[in-house]
Amino acid sequence: MAPLPDTPLPAQVNDPNTHETIQSFLQFLNKHSCEGITFHAGSRPRTRRFFPERAVKTYFDCTRHDDAQRVRELVAAATQRSCKSPDYRTVASDCPRVFSILASIGQSQYIDHFVHQANLQDGALPFRREAAHLFPVIANNTTFFEAFYQKQWEFCVLPLKYRLDPVVFEDDRILPILLSERLDRRHGSSASVHKIVVHGDYDALDRGQAPQSIPHVYALKSYYPTAADDRDPNGDNDLPRPKDYYDAEVEAFRRLNDSGEPAPNLIGFYGAFTQSKNRHIILQYANVGTLEDYWKKVEPPKLGHDISTLWSKVFEVCNAVVQIHEREGDGNTGRPQIFRGWHNDLRPANILVVGDIEDRPYEVHFMVADLGLSHFSAIVEGDGSTTREGRGGSQAYSAPERNLATSSPSNFKPRVKQNIDTWSLACIISEFHVWTIGGYHGRDYGVLAYRDARQTHKDVCTSFGACFHDRKGNLLATVEEWHTRSVSLCATQDHITPTIWKELLRRMFAPSEYRLQSKQVVMDCQEIIKQASDQLAPSRATEKPTPAATQQGTSPPRTPPQIPPEYRHQQSQEGANGEPRLPSDGHRTVLRSSEDDGHSGRFTPSPNSLQPLGSPFSNRASARSTPDYHRRSYLSVHTRTTSAGTEESGHKSPQSAAQRLSIERSPFSTRGSVAIRHEPTEAIPAELFRRQTMPTEVIAGHDSRPESNLQAQPLDIAGLPELPDSSTTKGKERVADERQPHELAASEPARYLSVDELMQWVAQTREASKQVFSRRKEIPLPFENELLGELKERDHVFLIDDSSSMGEHWHKLEKLFNGMIYMVKKKKLDLNGSELRFVMSDQCKEAQNTTPLINMVKARGEYLSGQSNLAHRLERIFQAYRKKLQRCPTSTKSISLYIFTDGKWQPGERQLEEVANAIKGLVHFLQKNGYPKTTAGIQLIQFGNDSVGMERLRWLDEDLPKEHGLTWDICDTTAANDNVWKMLLGSINGYWDDDK
Repeated sequence: MAPLPDTPLPAQVNDPNTHETIQSFLQFLNKHSCEGITFHAGSRPRTRRFFPERAVKTYFDCTRHDDAQRVRELVAAATQRSCKSPDYRTVASDCPRVFSILASIGQSQYIDHFVHQANLQDGALPFRREAAHLFPVIANNTTFFEAFYQKQWEFCVLPLKYRLDPVVFEDDRILPILLSERLDRRHGSSASVHKIVVHGDYDALDRGQAPQSIPHVYALKSYYPTAADDRDPNGDNDLPRPKDYYDAEVEAFRRLNDSGEPAPNLIGFYGAFTQSKNRHIILQYANVGTLEDYWKKVEPPKLGHDISTLWSKVFEVCNAVVQIHEREGDGNTGRPQIFRGWHNDLRPANILVVGDIEDRPYEVHFMVADLGLSHFSAIVEGDGSTTREGRGGSQAYSAPERNLATSSPSNFKPRVKQNIDTWSLACIISEFHVWTIGGYHGRDYGVLAYRDARQTHKDVCTSFGACFHDRKGNLLATVEEWHTRSVSLCATQDHITPTIWKELLRRMFAPSEYRLQSKQVVMDCQEIIKQASDQLAPSRATEKPTPAATQQGTSPPRTPPQIPPEYRHQQSQEGANGEPRLPSDGHRTVLRSSEDDGHSGRFTPSPNSLQPLGSPFSNRASARSTPDYHRRSYLSVHTRTTSAGTEESGHKSPQSAAQRLSIERSPFSTRGSVAIRHEPTEAIPAELFRRQTMPTEVIAGHDSRPESNLQAQPLDIAGLPELPDSSTTKGKERVADERQPHELAASEPARYLSVDELMQWVAQTREASKQVFSRRKEIPLPFENELLGELKERDHVFLIDDSSSMGEHWHKLEKLFNGMIYMVKKKKLDLNGSELRFVMSDQCKEAQNTTPLINMVKARGEYLSGQSNLAHRLERIFQAYRKKLQRCPTSTKSISLYIFTDGKWQPGERQLEEVANAIKGLVHFLQKNGYPKTTAGIQLIQFGNDSVGMERLRWLDEDLPKEHGLTWDICDTTAANDNVWKMLLGSINGYWDDDK
């Protein structure tokens, strides 16, 4: 790279910067450069290039011989014309960034001068101007300090960290963020809001406690300097300056987050900073948008479970208002404050939404923001007066006492109470209630129609917009009329609409002196949800999924499909205990619907029935019905017959003396596994059945034939290989079948899912998700109804061995990792998303979206080096998990840790012993504190066939418990090209341990 034009160079015959090795290093830097920004006063942000420190450190990592030789050659090439050449290891450890800067400006030959001065090494970067005299003197009695000073900022990027106190960055400091589109819709104000992306290496903002939307994506609220900032704050002009608003908002967030935990349902605050008089606040990014956006993008729920879930999320907004009401001012008179015990501007535009509206549209998080993106309602301490704010439609949701006060003479000092927010909340809940019934665009009953009815009311002041009160401050009769009308329009399973007016809104819309306070609102909301849940409990096992997100930008939302007649009939067949009665003929009643999206299969199983024909992926093992199937797949009920002749399972029933075999072959399995089960004679026909192999189109989810058309065909069992007696099968903690030989016809089949089959399912599911004009069908995995239940409600943590020996396996590792985390996401095994960690690197991330995790693994593959210390990483993970269990024992989920490794860790027996001790310590902790064995599972996924590595992994799987005296075995080892079900279940279910 040529030096900067204003940089004097020494007179040399041969410029070392032209050396092939130096040029190769500069190309490496350019390849790994990234874009950031700096903010300058009075101008647009400037895009600047920077070089991540991780890339520089990776290049100068001398752990491996080949890497060390590369660094040696680089330093030798740079100093070939110098009198002295420093030790390359010293350069690598103390001055990698300094060397990079020198090479970038063509002065790498002077590295020896920097190596020998502690205040000119990496630890002192960035150098201040006072350090200019320390630089070497070159041609014409000059130095290259100015060129170095300007270039150093590209190598001195700081991570953005969560902190309540604002920081000030130097004018030249490059920030590791990129501005994206502008989010606020109002231009011309003193503040703007942009979507930003923070470089993953420098993102230390998210503490993992706020609901995530997209990793490394945030909202940046910027206050740009104006002439008002130069005005004397103590002068006569009473208009607040942009700086005052910034200070006030930061102070408000500090007060609301002073407990160290994020305030519930308040938009996340991650920090604030100033650069070149530009002031910025980093906030949580609401990926869905405002409440208004949510109403436009999502169809209303129609089933009781979804309705109750959504309302519980909406009512959580009241918790945020309570938090605001409990905060007081700081006592500094004359300072504008955003919160002084009330929000003062609650409306749909100030409720932001975070979540996955595609897969879980009714489980989103509603967050209170000011924090209105451009305008504020400032309060001056000492006199309680409110400043006028841009109307912008917000008066439609304001309490009558506030609206009437602002329309009064300017010398009127309004006396408003905290419960003005209660009125605003009631307005939002009222419109939300209308949306749940008629949607946003509903012609006769919808949000827009509701607003039009209020705005055109003869007693409403036109300047107040679609207000909820008349000119005298009385609630409009139209509001109560709409809620009364809703009772006849609401869904059958809606147990909230009939009560919400009488039990809640009527008292929230009361005059100020009788109006509910925010804490009372919270208690009433909780009671409404509880009553609705109690009424729903008996019928949940018969529900059918409701529609998810609509296509953005379409006209009125699509009408949800009608509930099929068999569903209505089934509702009347519920037993006294709330579970559905079993059909009298012993067959399972299947509610087949192509509209199922985001839920597990909906059917009422009979434990003694023949499995119905359906998707070729599905395993139709016997399953029991459970009322909370909305949250879980059916669990497998493995039965065994005792000497008394009774069947042990989730439900006990007499076993018929006469039994026949039900044989099922999975066409999706390459191994052609055969499922053979006992079935009572009266539950199945006399003949045997097998499922007809279906074409790829059916597997991809495009078959729309009714289930009755999928005819079962007889199966000729002659020639089938004899299956071994299950009592002779070896495996840890496997219970031998106690049935007599004449009773035991065959053992349970091996549930097998190859990596290729998993990736085929991933490809088909992704392809199905691209369907635009038809509702997407969920493609099941083989045996998922039987096996997924054990994997839900767990934290799924993937630990990747990123040592140099894993390089040859990295492509296979990426493939398996991509498939497993996609499965975790689509099957909703971990609602928080998969967590990714590395053995060597400290990088880690938990995300619902798989793309950033996949990209992180792919990027890490370029920097593999050294030999891994697995014991150190395991101890840190286990230590954090133990602390989490001690701090929150009831809310902390069980953990499944999947370790992708070849076993080629640091050499010697000590490493293996330390790994064993880390596992032993976790087991003892769990046993001592009374946790079940399935609380933690460690799954070792083996890559390659290194003899030492394979023996280590075998020993951890088979010999560790015996040699260390452990009564629990929480480790399992599975080859990376073997059964995926075993990878997922081997460490938490003894049935799978050693089952190949």
